[in-house]
Amino acid sequence: MLLVTARRAEAAVRAAVAGMPGDGPDVEVRIAPRDVAALLIPDEVAPLLDGGEWDIVILPGLIRGDVAALASSAGVRVVKGPRYAFDLPSTLAELDDLPLSPDEPADALLSRSRAERAGRLLKDAEAVDIKGPSHEVRGLRIGRGLPVRVLAEIDDCDARPTDEVVAKAQRFLDEGAEIIDLGFTVDATAIRAAEIVEAVLPLGAPVSVDTLNPDIINAAVDAGVHLVLSLHPDNLDKVRPTDAVCVVVPGPGDKVQGVLSMADRARARGFTRIVLDPVLDPPGFGLARSLAAYAHISGTSDLPVLMGVGNAVELMDADSPGANAMLCAIAHELDVAVILTVEASHKTRGTVRECRAARDMMVVAGSLGTYPKDLGISLLGFKDKVRVRDPVGSDLTPEPQSDRSPDLEGGVALSISVTTDDRIQCLVQRDGVDVCLVDGVSARQVWSEVLARGLVRALDHVAYLGAELARAEIAIAAGKGYVQDEPLFRRQRRHWE
Repeated sequence: MLLVTARRAEAAVRAAVAGMPGDGPDVEVRIAPRDVAALLIPDEVAPLLDGGEWDIVILPGLIRGDVAALASSAGVRVVKGPRYAFDLPSTLAELDDLPLSPDEPADALLSRSRAERAGRLLKDAEAVDIKGPSHEVRGLRIGRGLPVRVLAEIDDCDARPTDEVVAKAQRFLDEGAEIIDLGFTVDATAIRAAEIVEAVLPLGAPVSVDTLNPDIINAAVDAGVHLVLSLHPDNLDKVRPTDAVCVVVPGPGDKVQGVLSMADRARARGFTRIVLDPVLDPPGFGLARSLAAYAHISGTSDLPVLMGVGNAVELMDADSPGANAMLCAIAHELDVAVILTVEASHKTRGTVRECRAARDMMVVAGSLGTYPKDLGISLLGFKDKVRVRDPVGSDLTPEPQSDRSPDLEGGVALSISVTTDDRIQCLVQRDGVDVCLVDGVSARQVWSEVLARGLVRALDHVAYLGAELARAEIAIAAGKGYVQDEPLFRRQRRHWE
């Protein structure tokens, strides 16, 4: 095998080759006469193919031009490797299973291959036979041994306009929820609860009601809900027996005995489709003990179990992706049947998508017998797996800081903001008077319009405009607030000590 690279990536490529297993193919590395691989063309690579015999030649993924023609003239198979050297180890590790191409970079092929594999394994997981009891609602099976179901709660439904509840339910379904949970305030009425249930049912997904009020539960069941959250010692005798799946929760005291006792009482009352919920306590208030209760129930009962991960995620000031990933991993190990999540605050917006991604990662990893990494599914958002540093590779010494004052464009002020519907706006003022408001969905769209109109010409203002618009776009992608001239991310310091 021949690996061709440019000068700047040589060290990374040789390190990747050195890390290959000893029983792998013989590999030679040759360096093209360019600093940057993206500037390479096949004519510059052709001389490097002289004087050697290889089964395959792997070029940088960013090479331009007709690679197939190069292969024809050289009489050897020539393909594209990954676009960036830091992806080379993963490409080489899966070389036997990856159909490398002369047209598409290897990292793109690898990403698509992993995603397709994940899709197949997730589909297979839905078809497995399980031994314990399971409940089917609208074609969705709930039980141990099946993928953990993502149940997304819409809180305070009765206090929201009905069309807002329906829109939020649809968003949750689009982001991976499999069941929609309708939560109600203490002031909710049975009539209003039934009205909301009837509005959400046409979306086609299973619907649950989340309240301890027996009147609300009975009304929601009459309206057609598929799951009831929750039967409690205080309301059990007031809820009419139903064919809906009913989640039972313990009263005060021992969680394990309490929830198992509630299951027995519910059966005696005529409830036949039961799910256990020992209740996950918040961090610092019994989280570890409640997880121990889940583990105990997992080993002693075959009934499906629900875990409300929102209790832990909402009540801790930490970014939600990692917290959701870890809780979903624990739920998967404990054979939990349903996880309940809620986006009750801005800091947890996106938690439905995060729980679905984490659930899918665990299913795929379990099917492959491997760790939940390198699967084509990821919750990495703010950190990268590889910390890439790509110096320009010049022998020049950096210039000292200039003491020349910038050439300011007199009287021009730029005010940049992000709207509630994630659009970027730039208000241009001259001498305190509004000149133009430019609006767009991307930084490029806004700065292109500002420059096309000749609203800003001085280089310092152009540079400032580009930098701030880029930060605004990053803020939208990251789900963060944007304030002009304020940093988006701050490295956490122990400033509170």
